Amino acid sequence: MAFNSSRFSGNSFNAGHFDGIKFDKAAGASPVAYNWSANGATLEAIESSMVSYWKMEDLADSKGSHALTNNGAISFANDGKYNKCATFAGTGQYFSATDSSDFALNGKVFWQSVWMKLTDYTASGDINIISNYNAGTQDGWALYYQGVTDRVLFVTYLNNSGTIIVATGGSAISDNNYHHIMLIDDGVNIKIYVDNVEQGTASTATITDSATGIKIGEGGALQLDEISMGFKALTTDERTALYNGGAGAFYTG
Repeated sequence: MAFNSSRFSGNSFNAGHFDGIKFDKAAGASPVAYNWSANGATLEAIESSMVSYWKMEDLADSKGSHALTNNGAISFANDGKYNKCATFAGTGQYFSATDSSDFALNGKVFWQSVWMKLTDYTASGDINIISNYNAGTQDGWALYYQGVTDRVLFVTYLNNSGTIIVATGGSAISDNNYHHIMLIDDGVNIKIYVDNVEQGTASTATITDSATGIKIGEGGALQLDEISMGFKALTTDERTALYNGGAGAFYTG
């Protein structure tokens, strides 16, 4: 395994680009600490907590067993934050993965991380970043971009009883540049970070599992790169090292 720190639907959703996270580990039988330029943090715990890492260069899950299905011929041809990325041209394009307990978040501490660039800002639409949501039963959760506010939100849906917005990001990101989006639930609060700055927080809420699997992207023009998720309340040092001063840190396993 390795980390490289050189660059480390209830709603309608818009397209975009996502890119991945990679980490470098020295060879050898014994675990060794990762050496990082950011904060001197040791990120070995991030790897051990990680359940999926999608580099967005292909459909593979580099850490777990959740390979993606390409719905709508999403392209991997463009350069991303690190190597290539997934480029979404509009509605009807998304990745999906079969449901798993790895996507059931209720009662757990967890984190999600993604690099995202909006390539064609549309104020009237929303973009699904990553979700586990059933539109029919209104169950599940979603990390998504809301066009009308130009913000990132994390929402939970509870048994068709309405939408509960649990965290709202405060920074506009429609500038055609890559931004690092991170979601952390420490068991007390759910927080959204944009480029390593806390943007929104709310008390941890009940998160119903939709049992429909993961959906990534859909709704607009964007690029996504280095998407990862795991079960751990990341520390400030770990979160800062993932952002790595804007250069990023990327899993190369």
